[in-house]
Amino acid sequence: MFLFQSERLRFRVWSQEDLDQGMTLWGNEIVGKFVGGALSNDQVAQSIENGIKHHQQHGVQIFYCETHGGQFIGACGFAKGDHEGEAELIIHLHPDHHGKGYGKEACLAAFQWLKDQPQLGFDKVVASAALENHGSLGLMRSLGMKSQGIEWFEDLKQEEEVFTYTL
Repeated sequence: MFLFQSERLRFRVWSQEDLDQGMTLWGNEIVGKFVGGALSNDQVAQSIENGIKHHQQHGVQIFYCETHGGQFIGACGFAKGDHEGEAELIIHLHPDHHGKGYGKEACLAAFQWLKDQPQLGFDKVVASAALENHGSLGLMRSLGMKSQGIEWFEDLKQEEEVFTYTL
């Protein structure tokens, strides 16, 4: 069952049956370059399971994203942020789908979906990207997100630019 859609894309909750698609995404070195590296099969399976639980607990996850024709392109959605009312935007697209406008379309659809879910209690979106990740930095700016400066992320051992967006 799809939770929301855009002109070309549709979004749903991940299931364990999506492991192969998850591996093509999170097992990819290009996708993992700025987020700690490619994941193993077991790590992807655990990530999918964690995402399912996160959705059950918080109403959000990094949703499975495909075209209306059923072609898997990546994942876009939210994790519960560190502060009250805050959702963290996360988007990972398979490299075959970079440069087609899917990133912006997916994020805008996800923002609208989150706005339409007031019962979840989110009123702010945060996101960050490595300083070398020019594609993601450009995407956040094109979405109208406001830079809050640069912060050190200990888990990734790197500096990232942090952005916010008010719903």
